[in-house]
Amino acid sequence: MGGRGRLAASVAGLGAALALAGCVAPDAGQRSEFLGDVSRLELVRGTEGYAAWVKPGAQLSRYTKVMLDPFEVRAAREPGVRPISPADVARLETYFRQFVMMAVNDAYPVVGTAAPDVLRVRAAITGLRTAPAGQAASDGLEVALSLAGARIESEYRDSVTGERLAAVVDQRDGRQAVTHRSVVASWSEAEAALEAWARLIRARIDMLHRQTAAR
Repeated sequence: MGGRGRLAASVAGLGAALALAGCVAPDAGQRSEFLGDVSRLELVRGTEGYAAWVKPGAQLSRYTKVMLDPFEVRAAREPGVRPISPADVARLETYFRQFVMMAVNDAYPVVGTAAPDVLRVRAAITGLRTAPAGQAASDGLEVALSLAGARIESEYRDSVTGERLAAVVDQRDGRQAVTHRSVVASWSEAEAALEAWARLIRARIDMLHRQTAAR
């Protein structure tokens, strides 16, 4: 099965598991620099490391449009390792948001104004690292990037009240989300990875719609 097929199968499995199967809670007190307290998120059986929380009684299916906050790339800093440059981080963030906009806009028009039917979406790539020494970068990318510890974290809020309605963390190794690629060494490879992650954000919104519409 190709990368797109694996991604679609994983997302479909997540939706079914959230709706039908029991969950196993992660360790209490767990925190994320991006999402804050994630102790209420539950690992979803039958998936490759998804953890999710949905506000009891929330009806995300009533949101037909989205607002996209500036998306973030939070690079891990390691002593003695050349960091990802601020310019590359900014470019990754810009591309990530653009790819998400393209991935969602056909079903959930992207708007800039809060309204009762508008869902506010925040997302971040966390744990991105500089690739090990010896991995050369090209095509304008300053350093090659390792996906080995990368994660996607996202949060969904009512755009009017700011109330958190759902949060999702993809705890899988980043290589599993992007067709098992270990290292990104050029901008064309980086864009392919960001596009895959953007499709994952779209799939999460679809999943939240299906899950809460059934309540």
